Amino acid sequence: MLQLFQSLRYRMLAYAVTGSALWGLSGTVSSILFSRYGMPFSTLVTMRMVFSGIILLAMGRGFVGRRDLPLFLVFAIPGLFGVQILYLATISFSNAPVATLLQFLFFPIVAIYDYMIYRSLGLSPLILALTFSILGIYELTTGFPFSGISVRISFIALVLGLATAAAAALYTITSSRIVKEYGGLKTVASGMIVGGIVSVPMGSYSGISYFQNIDMAQIIPVVSLTLFVIIFGTALAFYLYISSMRYISPVEAAVSGTLEPLAAAVSSYLALGIRLSPMQYVGGILIVISILVIVLAKNRNG
Repeated sequence: MLQLFQSLRYRMLAYAVTGSALWGLSGTVSSILFSRYGMPFSTLVTMRMVFSGIILLAMGRGFVGRRDLPLFLVFAIPGLFGVQILYLATISFSNAPVATLLQFLFFPIVAIYDYMIYRSLGLSPLILALTFSILGIYELTTGFPFSGISVRISFIALVLGLATAAAAALYTITSSRIVKEYGGLKTVASGMIVGGIVSVPMGSYSGISYFQNIDMAQIIPVVSLTLFVIIFGTALAFYLYISSMRYISPVEAAVSGTLEPLAAAVSSYLALGIRLSPMQYVGGILIVISILVIVLAKNRNG
């Protein structure tokens, strides 16, 4: 029995790692769609949320109920939809590794909330994590002291990235009660559908114009890359990661989650030639360390 549980646990850990890697690859593929094929990020948001939501809804077999409807709408619209559109906008104005690392700052934001409301984290690890986060943001955006060889990150990309982290924090905080009631898969699927519907006016306006003027030679690569984002980078990634959560520890979940920025960085370098400076990578590592400090401290406190 123990051997069976260990086998299942290792498989679920592989699910979490694969899901995180697919999220990272999805960021790079989105960047290719923006930079090489000129797709508006609002168009990709609508297609990604609506179609992956339909796939996940079929897997989750149903929609969430009306209970806690106001909380669910906060989760779905400013939370999940906010994360999706702000994340892709950040990629559009910078690149996938930067957008992914800035998004990861939602961990310290959630930690501040937990400390203020539940005191589930001590003050010392919180301060340490925030210090690593601030230093990480500084190095990621400036590359100090080798700023001359750093990839320039615009002010708007930084603001969008931090807004993505705030939306991700809201999505995480508001999802807790809904997930306990309906399960992670059904909650995310329902949120994707609602967020996708909200995005339709903006996404369809830009999408109609984009596909009316697209070069015929670009249709196959654009459709193929978009399908990758929808099926593998969103639906399958969410399914694998959510399925693993019942069987792995918070520390294992956090460590596997660090594969997302790693996959984004490696794939962006290989596919687009995007290479940050050494100190910018150090900034990314500091942000990841801030996450591990929080998770380890919470795990120790039970």
